Amino acid sequence: MKKGTVFIAVGILIIISALALTGYNLYTSDSAYREASSALGKLQDIIPNQGKPITPPIYGSGDAVTDENGDTVTEDIIEEDIAKEDKTPDYVKNPQMEMPVYTVDGQDYIGVLAIPEISLELPIISQMSAPRLKKAPCRYSGSAYTDDLIIGAHCYDKFFAKLKNVSNGAEVKFTDVDGNFFVYKVIAKETINEKNPEDLKSGDWELSLFTCPVLANTDKRIVLRCERIYPQ
Repeated sequence: MKKGTVFIAVGILIIISALALTGYNLYTSDSAYREASSALGKLQDIIPNQGKPITPPIYGSGDAVTDENGDTVTEDIIEEDIAKEDKTPDYVKNPQMEMPVYTVDGQDYIGVLAIPEISLELPIISQMSAPRLKKAPCRYSGSAYTDDLIIGAHCYDKFFAKLKNVSNGAEVKFTDVDGNFFVYKVIAKETINEKNPEDLKSGDWELSLFTCPVLANTDKRIVLRCERIYPQ
């Protein structure tokens, strides 16, 4: 067989292999997004105050105001009523508490992550593993309550592939399964080596999001570093 013919045959095999890999990646990505979308819908059905911050009013001036029944009362009276009903979230009283989970189709989820700038909204699985990463983004470590939450996902097109396009200053929102709502601002973007996973926890960041640059590149990690801006 002539060398030219061998080279052509090898080239054809390489192209076929590349097309097969691309097809497999697209199939895996689509399958993962379908499963994540199903879980997202079920979580949205059970999460109270979905994506709506609850800021309690500040009362006590003694001014006359109209309550929810249309009666005129003073703000001091309203303040007394509020004091009787402690609405402080449990995680504020006990930041070290475990994040609650809601089980969907055998997977435990801690909440929903949204990045409006890239039109992303996905459920977050409680604990990371290789099989779970093929279903949805996963918590790598930390907690929203202790301001050290780290979330990772494959760079599937509808998962974290566009993470590299998120600009500094963009908002990232997270709602846990109890309806506690958090808003973060992207401050920095880093690239770290996969062999140095401890770098994920470097710095004093309230939220970090990471993924691979592309599916074929598992040596590097793109990391978005965020600070919490709500609740203050």
